[in-house]
Amino acid sequence: MKKIPKIYLDEFFKQQTALLKNRVQIAAILFMGTFFAGTLIGSLALNEAITRQLILDWVFTVFISTAIIMLARKVSTFRKAKTIATLFMIIVLSFIARYQMLTSEAPFNAAISYIFIFFAFSLIFPWKPLEIVWVALLHIGVYGFYILNTHTYIFKDKTFTTELPDYIQGLITMFLSTWVCYIVIKNERNREAENFILLKEIENTNNQVQKELELATRVHSRLIPHSTDTRLGEIAVTYLPVSYMGGDYAKFYVVDRNKLIFIICDVTGHGVSAALLVNALNAEFERLAKEGKPPGILLKEMDQFIREDFAGVNMYLSAFCGLLDYRSRKFIYSSYGHLPQYIWKTADSAIEKIFAQSSFLGLPTDDENIYQNEMPFRKGDHIILFTDGVTETKNTAGEQYGERKLENFIRKNHGMSLELFNQQLVAELNSFSGGKFTDDIFVLTICAK
Repeated sequence: MKKIPKIYLDEFFKQQTALLKNRVQIAAILFMGTFFAGTLIGSLALNEAITRQLILDWVFTVFISTAIIMLARKVSTFRKAKTIATLFMIIVLSFIARYQMLTSEAPFNAAISYIFIFFAFSLIFPWKPLEIVWVALLHIGVYGFYILNTHTYIFKDKTFTTELPDYIQGLITMFLSTWVCYIVIKNERNREAENFILLKEIENTNNQVQKELELATRVHSRLIPHSTDTRLGEIAVTYLPVSYMGGDYAKFYVVDRNKLIFIICDVTGHGVSAALLVNALNAEFERLAKEGKPPGILLKEMDQFIREDFAGVNMYLSAFCGLLDYRSRKFIYSSYGHLPQYIWKTADSAIEKIFAQSSFLGLPTDDENIYQNEMPFRKGDHIILFTDGVTETKNTAGEQYGERKLENFIRKNHGMSLELFNQQLVAELNSFSGGKFTDDIFVLTICAK
């Protein structure tokens, strides 16, 4: 049998013990049930009276089976479980031999019975290949005991004398059965050991991947900014990825002490591939933001960066980039394929929607235009940025949360602190979806000062 590495032996035998205990109990139940059903049906079919001896045999099988089941449940080691299995096998063989002698069963029929029992015990219990030899010898020994103590037998209502050829015929059949069982058990145990080792290797690999994913998640989470309150504005960040790492990304950066630039992106897909692109975008955004690039040029250069460095990977993203210029009190923005974002105009108590000006970043197009617009902003204006996981959250009926519900939420809750605003929005989405999000949730809210 394929050798189990030492580091796995304890777990392997623990599994084998549980398997053997379970199968011993099943075998005991089968023995009790088949004997009771077989003898009862036989008596009824032959119109024979149920004798006192038969009742005693029923009581014996129930007692023995129950005792074996109770013992099997209590043992905790493989050696003890195998001892109980051996004891049960000896009891069953002795009981069958006694029953056959009482009924003067023909030797060949008796041999068939022992071969059937041998196959059952060999294949049900997890023996080692060499252990099959002594299990077979035990069956052959009981068969020999039966032959020695059965001088005559009845076959087709005729009485015959038991002779040596009767024994030899059954013996040859049992030896052949032993060889078959040995080959089957050897192959089965090798497969069992190989499967166990393979599963452990897969488990170890999965554990390693899990650790690496957790580490990568911690590294990736450092890209996500924390909520903060600066002299230029209050900023609240809420991010709920559906897997370890997601494709949603946002960042903000103070330029020249009087400009606050920020971006929110949604990469197609989820998981590691999307997170790798997000990592690259983070470095590129910080470089362009430090250079003082306005939103339109910044996104155009990011578009070029994605098309050149990620060509052929078929990954695209929507992005919204905004800049609050406190000298001119202008809000400058650019949107590539991103869903409409919102501004709560405090002075007007109204919502203004900002629509995308171009298609996704990374698409292989020849469009060289710079897309950028601007509008004035006032103190207290709220900029609500989010990814499509917010509006596309679905309830159990398959209905989306949608823009209308989000706009109603903004009207009712714009007076809250930004952190509480984000928390309440996530709580509403959670209630709407029944706690089942299928896409990343990212909300970035900014209150201009």
